[in-house]
Amino acid sequence: MQDIDLEYERYKDFDFTGATRTNNPKILEMRARKKAYDRFMDFFDKEVQDIVLSHDTPQDRTRLNAVIKAMYATA
Repeated sequence: MQDIDLEYERYKDFDFTGATRTNNPKILEMRARKKAYDRFMDFFDKEVQDIVLSHDTPQDRTRLNAVIKAMYATA
């Protein structure tokens, strides 16, 4: 079976020549939050990102926050 780019197929016939930037505050806020998240995650290498994302429980988040706070409180 051939690989199909579903996003391309969905939008390939749309005409975006008259598109303008959005001024919607909710969308702008979400973009800013994603940018901040991406910048934060880029701080860690891929192996650490995978470990953090695979341990996604309230207890793990509390433990990770405590370790990071302790690490930077002594720096």
